[in-house]
Amino acid sequence: MLNFVRCFSVCVFVLAFIWLAGLTFYTVKIIAAKPVQSTKKTEAIIVLTGGNYRIETGMQLWSQNLAQELFITGVYKNVTRRDILEEWQGKMRLPHCCLTLGYKAQTTEENAREVKDWVDDNYIRSARLVTSKYHMPRALFEFHILMPDLDIIPHPVEIEDYPLNHPVFWRLALLEYHKMLVRQFEHISGLRFSRNQAGAPT
Repeated sequence: MLNFVRCFSVCVFVLAFIWLAGLTFYTVKIIAAKPVQSTKKTEAIIVLTGGNYRIETGMQLWSQNLAQELFITGVYKNVTRRDILEEWQGKMRLPHCCLTLGYKAQTTEENAREVKDWVDDNYIRSARLVTSKYHMPRALFEFHILMPDLDIIPHPVEIEDYPLNHPVFWRLALLEYHKMLVRQFEHISGLRFSRNQAGAPT
């Protein structure tokens, strides 16, 4: 019995150490994340909704002519192209073409599927991916699974509202870390956990 308790304690300690080490690595990674190749043009800019400054950043990159195509996935059903263009028309010089909105996605997995359909239909080979820093690792994970041949430049958006000493930053980091663990486990094992998609954040 004593040997069992010792063995169990060691296993718990090892698992806790691995979990903490992974969380530390994940947090450092998202804190240090910066846009790369910020002046390189791609065929499209892809924006995932669900966080502050994502659409604004995508519109700014589009206004800099870093891509002809701008695709925003996970858009609320009542929002139109005209709404978005009018929101930003006076704040920056926008291209005449080409803005596309996707309305089907409510989760990051659905974002990836919606983007894949659009990428395939439009023969897109390279894209700049815009989403929040804390969300970028999982977004890239989903995109690489479905679109391994797509050349993706990650463009993480700074979490300006939540500095390191803000509890919301740590809540978001913890949530995304655990979502990433779940998706990696599902991908490796082939198992699926049930989800309440209506309330699932992206």
